[in-house]
Amino acid sequence: AAKVRRISPRVAWPVLDAVLRKWDVHNLKTILLGKFEKKARAEIEPFLVRCGSIPESRLRRLLDQDTMGRVLELMAETEYVPGLEKARKGFEKTQDLSGLLEALDLHYYRRLAEEVRGAYQDEKTIQRLVEAEVDAKNVLNALRLRREGDDRQYLETLFIEGGGLSREEMQRLLKASTFEALQE
Repeated sequence: AAKVRRISPRVAWPVLDAVLRKWDVHNLKTILLGKFEKKARAEIEPFLVRCGSIPESRLRRLLDQDTMGRVLELMAETEYVPGLEKARKGFEKTQDLSGLLEALDLHYYRRLAEEVRGAYQDEKTIQRLVEAEVDAKNVLNALRLRREGDDRQYLETLFIEGGGLSREEMQRLLKASTFEALQE
């Protein structure tokens, strides 16, 4: 991330930082998945991408933990703590990791959509990129929940504002029985 910042105009740094935080989420999710599966540090580390804002020392500390509880405690020291507390309680009850992973994604995408709005002179291009990312995440969440037969909660809990698709369009996606029905 430091190398990319050096070659970028200073005015673009806030947007660049916001976009690169995607790799923080990737790394945190990778560590959570690895620790959940009781993988050793050496098995997890090759899948980390050192491109976000989480310092290398923090990533190493997370990798060195031997329990999910300890990893989650250290993650509470990151900017992702607001979404993790509720998800952590759900994980402790069910041992289902999906809520924690989703909480990280939701925090990232919601914050990203807010941060790039009006932040840089080439805002329209960046805004379209962010909208496409948010829309892709919304569609993937909706389709996953639909496949699982649990799409009722989607618009209340998992819909991310900031994309090009509205809540109404996403509702149509959830209700459509065929691809042709979506085109109407």
